[in-house]
Amino acid sequence: MPLWSRIALVAAVLVLSAVGMASTLQAFIGRRAVLEQARSGALGIADVLARAAAFAEEVPAAVEAEIGEQMLTQARLVAQLVAVAETAGLSRDEILSRLRNVAGRSGMSLVASDETGLAVYQTDAVAGEFRFSKDPTLQPQAHVFHRLLDGDLPSVVQDARKREIDDLVYKYVGVQGVDRPRVVQVGLEATFFERLDRVLGLRRMVADLVGGDVREVRILDSRMQSLVSGRASDNGMVTDTQTPLDSADESLIRECVSNGRPTGRVVGDHYRVAAPVRRADGRPAGAVIVSLVSRSNRDLLRWQGNAAIVSALVVGLPAVLGALWLAREIARPVQQSMVAAESIAAGDLTGILPEGGSGETGRLLGAFGRMSVSLRDLVSRIQAAGDRLSVVEADASTALARQERVIKNFSGSAAEVSSAVSEISATSEQLLVATSDVTDIAREAARVADQGRDGLESMTASMQQLDEAMNAFTRKLSTISQRAGGITVVVTTIAKVADQTNLLSVNATIEAEKAGESGRGFRIVAQEIRRLADQTALATKDIERMVRDMQSAVSSGTMEMDRFRNEVSQRIAEVSRVSEHLGRILAPVQSVTRSLETVHKGMETQSMGARQIRDAMERLRTGAVDSASATGVFASSLGELRRSIRELNDQVARFRTSPDPTEG
Repeated sequence: MPLWSRIALVAAVLVLSAVGMASTLQAFIGRRAVLEQARSGALGIADVLARAAAFAEEVPAAVEAEIGEQMLTQARLVAQLVAVAETAGLSRDEILSRLRNVAGRSGMSLVASDETGLAVYQTDAVAGEFRFSKDPTLQPQAHVFHRLLDGDLPSVVQDARKREIDDLVYKYVGVQGVDRPRVVQVGLEATFFERLDRVLGLRRMVADLVGGDVREVRILDSRMQSLVSGRASDNGMVTDTQTPLDSADESLIRECVSNGRPTGRVVGDHYRVAAPVRRADGRPAGAVIVSLVSRSNRDLLRWQGNAAIVSALVVGLPAVLGALWLAREIARPVQQSMVAAESIAAGDLTGILPEGGSGETGRLLGAFGRMSVSLRDLVSRIQAAGDRLSVVEADASTALARQERVIKNFSGSAAEVSSAVSEISATSEQLLVATSDVTDIAREAARVADQGRDGLESMTASMQQLDEAMNAFTRKLSTISQRAGGITVVVTTIAKVADQTNLLSVNATIEAEKAGESGRGFRIVAQEIRRLADQTALATKDIERMVRDMQSAVSSGTMEMDRFRNEVSQRIAEVSRVSEHLGRILAPVQSVTRSLETVHKGMETQSMGARQIRDAMERLRTGAVDSASATGVFASSLGELRRSIRELNDQVARFRTSPDPTEG
């Protein structure tokens, strides 16, 4: 390939390489900027979403509490309305009609009972005839309202739950009657909570957020179970499919919960960020994971590629054309210099070269002319120098023999020292690796022991709290047993009173028989009293049996609780002993770790010094070998020098230092 072509090719490659490197650097910086922007956006989205999730979790409970207060006010108004209507002498049908008008407009269920708990007025036709009972097994939802008849509670506000008659979810509140004991109840079907959840709930919030650059949103509870999730595919489809968390996401969630602030990581073109969700009191309620994809990366890379092509065309093409022109300007004087050099190589030193100008190639051509003149002078001096070289060659041969002996001795010693130093360096490297491994193991052992001691201390505190709770529970059981004993005394007294009542009723019956027709009414009353006394006696026996069963169960529970408490106390003592032993183990482990770190640092210093010595000896050995080789070569060269001196004179005669007079 001609010189000007090589120069043009090298220039073009350099220009295109510079353009490519600049474009690559621009793309890298742009991608970093886009990822930083994506990280900032993802952190902001996750933080806002966590706050919104905490707000959405608290709003339904607050709204339900406020609705309960409003329903209490409505129940008090209904109680006043029923009392006023009954006082005014309105019939039951008229009062019920007015209540149904009120309930029909507001979508509520209104109930007002009599003194026995029978629902006299009820607007819900599905319920049928209904009576409030105090038995929770019969009425799990409604039994609490029976306490309003006894005057134990002024009002009852119940959370939304399924009712017994049709399994619909209702929220009920109740108040006492105004004019007499009664239950006034207001119920509202809890569909408004579902509407509230659709408007403010987590599912709608996630569904509205997923899409575009937000590829995935997942809201987790305090147990790291997925509550709501949304994922957008590449074609824009949004699904709520829940996939298990991978280990990287779990680690990200633990880090954000422990730090109390959002944390993120880059996964390809995605940026995943986790943010903690906290309740109003500051306690953790879960976490939020957001995955944000940056389409700007692909757009930026495509734009950078186009920019690189345009830059190559705009900058590279003129540069290549300029390189071609420059190559031709450089190649012309170089060709003239090459012709002159071929003449000199052929032994013709009589040629006269033209002036080359002030450029680099022109100066090169002028230098060839001056070199030709200098060579003519040099050839004439070489003849005289040949004689002097013969004398110098003889002296150099003698000195070379002595130097060769010294170098051989030094090379053998250097090889032995280098081998020993290499073995020391290899041993130091092995010791350094071994001490590094032992140091890492000791650090890990200290860390594991420290974690184990912390876990045992936490376990001891938890078991002590459990022991205190069991003590309190045992005291409660003792109190229940004492109260049950008091009930037994009362039941015995009732049984005695029932027996006395029965005897009195028998005597009254005898006296009524004696009175004849005039005592018939008294006799009926006496028989009824005796029947009630018999029923009281039977009920008293049932109560006594139930009290005995309860006392037996309480006693058994107390004994079992004492046994469990003793077992817990033993385990607390064992855990304390293990924690104490682990603490005694931890101190030596930490001391050994520090000692190993000191040894490791010393081994690093020793290994570095051994490597330096090994490298220095290797260089000395290599230098000695090179010197020995050079000495051998030099010895051979001296022999060649003798022959060359003779040949030099023959070759000098080949050069023409003046024009041949025979040439016209």
